[in-house]
Order: sequence, then structure tokens, then C-alpha cells
Amino acid sequence: MMQSLSKPAVAGKPRINPPHKPRVNLVARTINAWVFRAMSEALLEWCRDVEIVITRQPIGGCQLYHFFRPQDATAVVVRGFDRPFVTTLHGELPGVTDYRTCRPGYDLAEKVICVSETARKILASAAGLNGKLALIHAGADANKFRFERWPQGHFTVGVVSRNYPLMRDIADVKGGEMIIETMTRLAEKLSDILLMVVGVDWEGLIDEMLRRSIPVVYYDRRRNCTYDDYPRLYNQMDCLLVASKFEGGPVAAYEAMMCGRPVVGPAVGVLPELIEQKRTGMLCERNAESLAEGLEWMCRLRPDFAEGRWKDCAERVKGFTWERWAEEHERLYLEVLKSKSANLQPQSLEAKS
Repeated sequence: MMQSLSKPAVAGKPRINPPHKPRVNLVARTINAWVFRAMSEALLEWCRDVEIVITRQPIGGCQLYHFFRPQDATAVVVRGFDRPFVTTLHGELPGVTDYRTCRPGYDLAEKVICVSETARKILASAAGLNGKLALIHAGADANKFRFERWPQGHFTVGVVSRNYPLMRDIADVKGGEMIIETMTRLAEKLSDILLMVVGVDWEGLIDEMLRRSIPVVYYDRRRNCTYDDYPRLYNQMDCLLVASKFEGGPVAAYEAMMCGRPVVGPAVGVLPELIEQKRTGMLCERNAESLAEGLEWMCRLRPDFAEGRWKDCAERVKGFTWERWAEEHERLYLEVLKSKSANLQPQSLEAKS
């Protein structure tokens, strides 16, 4: 059985904006990353009872601060930042966002937001954090991502991500070498396959695929596609492959499943919560043999998905939209603001930042 995701917000009556809304400063040094930008734009669009101000560094005049990464929170806390704040753990990267590295940020946060049960469990094991953890799953734009048609011809495996050859001391974060070996094994079993790669910085993988005579097509976001092309590209895939060593979402899983595509990957990020074996995808061990077997199963089930099983994938992520994501954050902000009501007067940060 699948684990339960937090339920989407239920639409209610339109809210009346209060005359003096509290200000929440969303602080993100990596705000230009497209996923973070989409999240921040959702907050600006859907939050009604708080005023959102987005900056790279904390500014004065705000009642609450939201550091988009625990590293960012820790960086200012060690310099003496003492205003109420929350922070978000987007993944489970060892040595960068784990409890030991970012302990000051975690310990002083009013709430720590996790985007998956995997991340929540990691932080729950750290002493003293259970009472301040909040689980808010990510999502995607349901108006943009939806089923259109099932592909014909090649069994098309999709990879949708930015590649990170090296992140801090972790090499090949998105599993490029694993993808190469997985597709090589799959090519030994299936004759009519195609790898579709969507993102940036995958040139090395593309060259190796071609060297091994495995059909591949590359949609580079800096050259021949934009984010607006993603729904069309998902609809050309049979399934999404995730081979990462760790994940925050991935958001691509929500997008692919909204388009009716199953997901094959290891137990990273939100995948254990989204994948029901042979129904919404295949949860595999993180090795080429297991991933190739998962893809082979998806190929065998291709007629079932084409005839209607794709609806299981779409139903699994129904309601997990950016609107719901923003509304859950707003409720959390208001909860923290209420609990800190005795100390909500805006202050200057000149002496602290």
C-alpha cells in the first residue's frame, strides 16, 4: 500500500485581506533556480493573509522570515540573527543539509518544513526536532501538466532534471553513470527503446549514449526547449526514470504523473510515497540491474497505461498544486506568527546582517 500524502487544501470562501498584513521575508540565495522561482511566485500569487517579500538576504521590517534552505538560515544565525524564522529542507544531502552541518539553523527555527516523508524521518531522528517538523509536499501546475496522448513506436524513457556532476563533495548527484548502465542493460533486453533527456549539463551522458549506439534525444533548456515545452515532452514519454543519489521532490515526478506517466526510481525523496508497484511506477534498488528490470516491467505494462491506467498516476497527485503548496505555507506562517504574537514588532536588521 502507498503511504498517505498530506491532503490538499479544500477550497473555501474567498478570504478578506486584513488591513495590516504581517510581512514574511522569503530569503533564498538560489532564488533564480527555476523550481524555487516557481515556488516563490506561487506564494506571491496565492498568499492572501500575509505579505511576501522575496530577497537574497534578510531585510528589516518583517515579522517572520522563511529561509528557503537550512544552510541560508545557519549562515545568518551564526552572525547573531534573532528574529522568528522557519526553514525548509528540500532534500537529504549528506554533509550539506543534514542536522549536524546546519544544527544552528534547525535548532533556532520555529518550524522546519520538509517536502517529503523521507526528509522528515531524517530530521525526526535528530534530538529535539520532532515538535517543530512540518511536512508540506511540493507539487506542480495542474493547469499546465495533464495527459494528452500516449506515444507510439519507441519505448521512451524520460530523464528530466538539471545535472549536477559535483555538489559539494558528492559526485554524480543525479546518477548519470547509473542512467548509462541502466539503459545499456535495458538495450540488451529491448530492441526499440529511446532515452529522452530534458534539462541542462547532460552532454557527457549524451556522448556516452551515442558511443554505445543507444538512441537518445536531448532537449537542452539553454538551446532547444523551454519550461513551456515540458508538458509536451512528458506526453512523449512512456515513463520517467529517476536515478539520483538523493532528491528533494523531485518536482519532475509530480509533473510526469500529472501527465499520466509512471515513475521508476529508488527510494529517494517523495518517490516512496508516490509509487505503488506496477500501478503508478516501480520502486527499485539503486543499481542498474534493478532499475532496468523496473523499466522492462513498465514496457510490458505499456498497453495497460495507454488504455487507461495512466489515470492512476494522475489521480495519485491530484490536488498537489502550487496553489495548495502556497496555502499550506500561509497557514504555517500564521500559526508561527500567532505563537510569537508577543514579539512581532518589525525591527531593523542593520546590526544583525
